[in-house]
Amino acid sequence: MPLLNLSLLSKFILGITLAAPLGPVSIEMIQRGLSRGFLSSFSIRLGGVIGNTLCLILSLMGLTSLLQFPWALNILGLMGGLVLCHMGIQSWRKSFRPIQRESSQSLDNGILLGFYLSLANPVALVFWLGIFAADLESEASFSLDTLLPELMILVGVLCWGAGLASIASLGRQWLSPRRLILVTRLSSALLVCFGLKYMWAVLEKIFF
Repeated sequence: MPLLNLSLLSKFILGITLAAPLGPVSIEMIQRGLSRGFLSSFSIRLGGVIGNTLCLILSLMGLTSLLQFPWALNILGLMGGLVLCHMGIQSWRKSFRPIQRESSQSLDNGILLGFYLSLANPVALVFWLGIFAADLESEASFSLDTLLPELMILVGVLCWGAGLASIASLGRQWLSPRRLILVTRLSSALLVCFGLKYMWAVLEKIFF
């Protein structure tokens, strides 16, 4: 049980780390939070989580046919770790650019906009495939115990979204560029750490 709790906590932290960098979804959330309040801002993150849940289910279905091929799971696991490292490095590089808060999205419905932004990102499906593959053993079977840790990633994303929407709705004094950059760089470093962790887990399966 302690190991399960530690795994759930790790996934929850990963979810927060994924949501924290200042990307299109976060910028749109800040913009709407400042102008329209909490619900308008949080609805974007909620739509994104719905889209990511769809990607998670599709990944789960896709990996079912690969359980008999450990080498395929290992490749996907390494890809998942590389995707996390890539996301962290790109987020770190973007943190040195000027922050653009202007909204460029035409969809007024926040849930639909968040859903669109999550599915428009081709990295999402690769991410979920990689994370699942890194955690699975070739002889494992899919069950609630397999799915629950991955769902905790989405819980972390939602919790961060609720916090960001709350802060944005309070006013600009809580969202100084310096604070946003600090959060982005910290989460970027954590993304790279998580990526290295998953790649090491796969390498342990192969060589040890």
